Amino acid sequence: MGMWNFLVCVSACVFCLSRASDLWVQERIGEVSDLYFNKANNKAYVATKQGVIAALDIEGDGAIVWRQVLDKYDAINCFEQTLDEKATLSLSNGNVLRKWSNSDGSLLWASRQFVKDTKKKATTGEQSSGDMQLLSSNKVVVVDDLNMLSLYDVDDGDLIWKQAITFNNDDVDINASRRHALYAHEASNIVYVVTFFESFVVIQTHSLSTGELQSSVTSEHECRSTLPVRFDTAPFTQNDLTLVIVYECDSDVYTAPMHALSVSNDLTQTIALTVSYDVNRPVLRGWTLRIDAAAVTISGAHCQLYDVSLHAVNKLLSINAAESQSTSACDALDAAQLPQLRDRGRVQYVWPTAAAAGAMSSSVLLTSDGSLCLSSSDGRIYGAEWCREEALAQPHTVYLFDESEDESSLCSERMSERECEAAYNAPFPSLSGRLSHDILSALSLSGFDGKEVLRRLNTFFPITSAWLDSTFEKIITILTATGKLYGISSTAGDILWSVNLKELCHDADDSHGDDEYDIVSLLKVRQHPPHLLAILSDASKSKSKIISISSPFHTTQPHIHVESVSYATRNAFVTPWLSREHSDKIVILVSDDNLLHVYPSTEKSALSSHLSSIFYQTLSTTNQSLSGYRAANADDALLADEVWRKSFAHSENEIVDVAFSAREQLVVNAVYRTGERGAIYKYLNPHLIGVATVDRTQNVLNVYVMDGITGRIYLHQYHADVDLDMSGVSLLLFENKVVYSFFNRNTQSTEIHNIELWSSNPQDVPTKPRKPSEGYVVGENPLGDTNAFS
Repeated sequence: MGMWNFLVCVSACVFCLSRASDLWVQERIGEVSDLYFNKANNKAYVATKQGVIAALDIEGDGAIVWRQVLDKYDAINCFEQTLDEKATLSLSNGNVLRKWSNSDGSLLWASRQFVKDTKKKATTGEQSSGDMQLLSSNKVVVVDDLNMLSLYDVDDGDLIWKQAITFNNDDVDINASRRHALYAHEASNIVYVVTFFESFVVIQTHSLSTGELQSSVTSEHECRSTLPVRFDTAPFTQNDLTLVIVYECDSDVYTAPMHALSVSNDLTQTIALTVSYDVNRPVLRGWTLRIDAAAVTISGAHCQLYDVSLHAVNKLLSINAAESQSTSACDALDAAQLPQLRDRGRVQYVWPTAAAAGAMSSSVLLTSDGSLCLSSSDGRIYGAEWCREEALAQPHTVYLFDESEDESSLCSERMSERECEAAYNAPFPSLSGRLSHDILSALSLSGFDGKEVLRRLNTFFPITSAWLDSTFEKIITILTATGKLYGISSTAGDILWSVNLKELCHDADDSHGDDEYDIVSLLKVRQHPPHLLAILSDASKSKSKIISISSPFHTTQPHIHVESVSYATRNAFVTPWLSREHSDKIVILVSDDNLLHVYPSTEKSALSSHLSSIFYQTLSTTNQSLSGYRAANADDALLADEVWRKSFAHSENEIVDVAFSAREQLVVNAVYRTGERGAIYKYLNPHLIGVATVDRTQNVLNVYVMDGITGRIYLHQYHADVDLDMSGVSLLLFENKVVYSFFNRNTQSTEIHNIELWSSNPQDVPTKPRKPSEGYVVGENPLGDTNAFS
């Protein structure tokens, strides 16, 4: 058999769930988007961006009283508390209206507006559209994602009336992308329905008694061929009722202009308004219009409130800093510099609680790292009572540091079976052995420098950590999507420390300006002692931050060092080669101009002899493509040269999971003993990539196994009747196995498939007979010379 020949054995089973005893469990709710207080029982009822509805104990430590987790595609559009404060209403996915009991979180009733095609939404990435408003008559009016306007009784969920929203304009495609909002004016017995399409907006009035259409008008908007990223409505009753629609076309909260339209109560006049500010354009991240009696305000970032005034004669909408909010609660809290909030970024939103006269006032705060905190104040001194680490609900990268992951026991495919077993059973060097190695390394420097010796000793072996031979840092590190890095005990689940990486970037710049650092990667450059390297980049400013987080991890604060580089980093990966100074893995950073930068830069020469061995792969979910690159020399610079690309952009398939063969996995045994001295050899390739795609139109799952260096495809498996909505596809590569799971809608069960890769044919071993149906030999590229996905 040739170099690339190996055997593929396939087996399948039906997944059965059995409960094991939990060592520890942490429950999270996610980033809070809506919050209501119940004054009677001191509970807060919240909805989050992760589709969770929960009740929190405000008097206690913010513990979860009850929690309801909605389905994967059940994004919450609206969340309101009923008039009697005994229940909450939620509208999710633009489709499902639910009423929840505030006492125990039980579902009192639910109304599904229609059977929704979640596949289309997931494929196109289109957001669900829907809105609702609770009326003083204990009814709720709803506009759903299927252009239906409905009125429900809040007590029992009975439908009072339902009216289809029709568009008389022949240019309107009712299936086109759109966004709905409504405003019910009970005194006039009308409900306004505002529907934005990509090129125009339709405003309609309907009877609040019957839902019957009364009038309709169509107007162009300033977003041209895209939908607004955000819009809201508010009434102005200076003379006659006027509805104002405020919207934004760009998500840039610092420079994007705001636009507005005013509509008369009978829809006979639609006027484009100019938006003006009394100060510089305020930062209005996640803004909403608030209606309080006859006043209208708009909420901005960091809890700022601005008065909104309509000047109909001048066709002007002015946004002015509210006098009563010249110093907002958020600014006061930021200025107070609460010790509990210093590592959580700026305060984003404040939900004040009602306090009796003379009593301590309290507020629930949402910080920029996603934390939810309760703050109390007597008007002069602020204090944080508790904080919930809700950033952990959005994990980005997770690493485990444990004795079982010791690098000294790694086995590679270049080792024989005896060498693998010896490496697997080898203990970590003793304390005396490590010290001897470090001292010899330091003394071998040219010349003897006592300070250098001491520095090297503390670098290679931090004596101040009081290590023992048997001491390993049993830590789980979790980097969250908000940029917060946590160190959690793997034995007890306690949070030992946390670091806000984005705040470190701002501190290094000595500024909290408009820098927007995004997470590029978190790399493990050393397993023991633990050492992580976080890379964050600001593409708009063409700069990046490299943050080193090193041992000790089991204390309250690891060692941290921040370094700046003058280029935007697009990607980063570790190499298997170690730096001479710290024995860390050398890292390569990929900049936007496709240049490769070695980190530390002093190790560039060390990689020159290994240049032909450096390859990496990238996945683009936007372009639905997977690419392989190699490092190349060009005018004393390193370039990323594309070797291959596999794209699904012009097919019905979408990439749902990608798995890479772990570079440092433990291989206990490279052969399978069959008895009577027979053996078959595992196919161990550290460059394998598994790709899972799903054709949603045909409900077909495709699984490919390919080589990351050449782009060659070794294996293609496919399965029909896959239901991606019931369960996602999970893919895993380890040793010589490819394991994946999916939900089969035909059998109504989750299936797990296992593929084994072998370098020799078991049929050639007499003591290990195998039927042809249990495996097959791949001697040539199964997809032919074109090497394309089928």
